[in-house]
Amino acid sequence: PLDQAAIKWAISQGNQAITDSVNATNAAIKSDQATIDNVLDTKVTGTKRELHIDQALEVIDFSVHEQYKTVYSTAVNQYTPLVKSPYFETLIWSVSGTVTLDLTQRDSFTLLIGVGGKSSVHTASGVYSINCGETLLLPAVIDQVQLVGDQAKVLSVWV
Repeated sequence: PLDQAAIKWAISQGNQAITDSVNATNAAIKSDQATIDNVLDTKVTGTKRELHIDQALEVIDFSVHEQYKTVYSTAVNQYTPLVKSPYFETLIWSVSGTVTLDLTQRDSFTLLIGVGGKSSVHTASGVYSINCGETLLLPAVIDQVQLVGDQAKVLSVWV
């Protein structure tokens, strides 16, 4: 049997790790580029790093597209695949009522990200809300959850 306290602890640690990562990323983005260059390279090598602007310009796709947004349709209480690669998969769920997610075929954590409306995730260890803009990390030891919502949209991502 699963240790419910361990699952709660893992979920809280995952949520804290995501929060810490987002905060660190936001701080780096807000920093000025010269400061980042100095902190990362001057401390290590004593010199500022080369920026490789020419190489960056060679690989950037400057094409203008009519639409950049991924077009997809959703069916109520069903998922729609958005991205599938060898490294991760992303689905979007349209939830009205209750949907059971079977996670037994996954061997890693799962992120659930609220992108519309309000929903809740019911696990053996408790109920967790996911509102728009919030993320819940489910450890790999969780085999099944129920998503409950009223016209909610939830991204499901795993590696």
